[in-house]
Amino acid sequence: MSYFIYNPLNKDEIRVLRLLPGEQDDALQGRLETHQLPPALGSTPPPPDGGPAASGFDALSYVWGGEVRPEDGCSIAIDGQTELGITPSLDSFLRRLRRPSDDRILWADAVCINQQDTKEREQQVALMPRVYSSADSVLVDLGEESEDSDLALEIMDAAWKKHIWAGAKFSGKDMSLEESVLLFGLGNIIKPDDSSAADRRHVLEAAGELPPRGDAKWHSVARFFSRPWFARVWVIQEFILARNPVMHLGTRTLNWRELWAPICQYADGQPLAAVPRTFESQRGVLSYFSLGVSRRLRELRTTPGGEQLILKYIPGNVDGHKLCDWLLLFQLSQCTRRRDRYFALLGLASDVAAASGAAEADLAIDYTSPIETIVVRMGRFLLSHGPDSLLMSGLSQQDSSGHLKPGTPSWVRDYTQVGRYFRGQSVLKYPHKAAGNTGFYVRPSPWRMDTIVVAGMRVDTVDTAAFASPLREFSRTRDMKHYSFDRLRRRFSLGMRAMLGGSGDQVLMDGGRYRPTGESLFDAAAKTWSHDQTEDDGLMGFHFLSWTAALGDVNKMMEAFDQAYEMTAKRFGQKSRDSVNEAMSAFNSLVFDADGFRVQPTRTRRGYFASLPDCYLPGDEIWCVVGVPMPLLLRKSDAYTEGHLYKLVGPCYVHGIMNGEVLERRASELYFLPIH
Repeated sequence: MSYFIYNPLNKDEIRVLRLLPGEQDDALQGRLETHQLPPALGSTPPPPDGGPAASGFDALSYVWGGEVRPEDGCSIAIDGQTELGITPSLDSFLRRLRRPSDDRILWADAVCINQQDTKEREQQVALMPRVYSSADSVLVDLGEESEDSDLALEIMDAAWKKHIWAGAKFSGKDMSLEESVLLFGLGNIIKPDDSSAADRRHVLEAAGELPPRGDAKWHSVARFFSRPWFARVWVIQEFILARNPVMHLGTRTLNWRELWAPICQYADGQPLAAVPRTFESQRGVLSYFSLGVSRRLRELRTTPGGEQLILKYIPGNVDGHKLCDWLLLFQLSQCTRRRDRYFALLGLASDVAAASGAAEADLAIDYTSPIETIVVRMGRFLLSHGPDSLLMSGLSQQDSSGHLKPGTPSWVRDYTQVGRYFRGQSVLKYPHKAAGNTGFYVRPSPWRMDTIVVAGMRVDTVDTAAFASPLREFSRTRDMKHYSFDRLRRRFSLGMRAMLGGSGDQVLMDGGRYRPTGESLFDAAAKTWSHDQTEDDGLMGFHFLSWTAALGDVNKMMEAFDQAYEMTAKRFGQKSRDSVNEAMSAFNSLVFDADGFRVQPTRTRRGYFASLPDCYLPGDEIWCVVGVPMPLLLRKSDAYTEGHLYKLVGPCYVHGIMNGEVLERRASELYFLPIH
């Protein structure tokens, strides 16, 4: 067998595959032709579906399914003689796309890029955003049909058509039917102006009935979203940048919006709430939901009424996400090469599009440098655009022991590995201003390449070590059979003791004031658990859990519940048991989330209540850093003997200093702080 030899490409050139006609079982044949890409579109959104043709070729979005193996026997003959090996997944997709009598012009990375030439691969990967945004259509391969794929599609079709009449629920707000149809872009199916009972009945009858809750048929939907395409990191830009994405399942073509509508929320519930949850299916649903939102926002900006809909229901500029935002949003997506987690998202990020000079060099597609070098380069770029990346970095995000990985500075977040528990959104969603209105200051160290210098002020020192959590096994496995209220109660008791001290639970019922703010110790402790996001109902749940924890060691649990209800009703004005139950459940979730996010409450040397990464050690220091919205927990490093060098443990919450109090009072005491 002879093998294909690629001709070199010039700048802005790609190869396209002219797939020759044939029947299903005929050998695959084609020709590779050089194609000049149109000029880069920059940050301009692609036109909505049906926009003018741009290129004369369609691009494929598919799962490689591993490396090419000769034993699979899959190949395509180029120019009638040279065999080019391909994976079984691409072989299957090309056979389904091939026409019986006409050529098809396609772009598939495995064929159109010389995968053996590293330099060409780097250059072509950098062009991929332009490839997918200029292709006439992006053909998405969800794989072959399965025994229950038709059933899954029928259930999803019936689900969204049943719920849409109540209106979608987006960002916690209820939409009208007309707005919902505009959001989903399904006006060809649902006509808001003709939403009479008869019209609605006609749509519902055509969609069919949903299986009862608990029926085994719901498993078909879980298996559908467990398909590999939904988990792949490269499909993110391929789908979002596409002019016209066309979903292929076996020989069927599907409307992507009709797959997105059933996984959205509606005023009367979630259509797929009865679907059994597996990690794979939940990952697929979350990924496709984010893909749909990101893509639909780009379309709505060019649609009459779309901009107004975005301003009304979708806070912030999601379409203007920075690289850090995209890395967080698709943190569970998979890739074979670790560095591709960055490379696959560069074409979507607003800050990458504006990069120049040294920052642009840090972002270069590079398949030769060690992965540690790539991670540090990307970390340097992320840090140059604000403090958010610091809040996702540190020893707390390195490994289960809180030790620094060789070759990775503590201020760099290695997004290529999920590591411990990825808590980016939980850190960024709270509007804290521990640094007040100061601007972020960071500089590279003149002495060490792996060190940065920030400006800050030491707040306090930690004298204790973290405790072992009774919930840890459950947090690790996410298996409900490991959960019990008693474990949660004991976890809560340990946290309260760490803040309030004492050898017994009775201390949880004592009064007293929290000196930094003047409020009660209980209120300060509750706000520390929740990072000061506790509403009145949450405070009631905190008190109920406190009293239950205090009484549970002495009385039987049901008696403890009864007494705690009475005390809560007296404290909060004769609340019903249902309202107390709801409040307690809400606060229980906070306790459980704190454990899952690997943070623990404690009391510092000077008496501050703090929520720290749970790998903290005696001697760790809390610093307020200029321009960083949360205090940072730092640990002295032994890597430098001529002065203090610190490692970043992670961000933390310290009650009473989260609104600029420290830097405003002691601005003259700033230190330049090297972090390794």
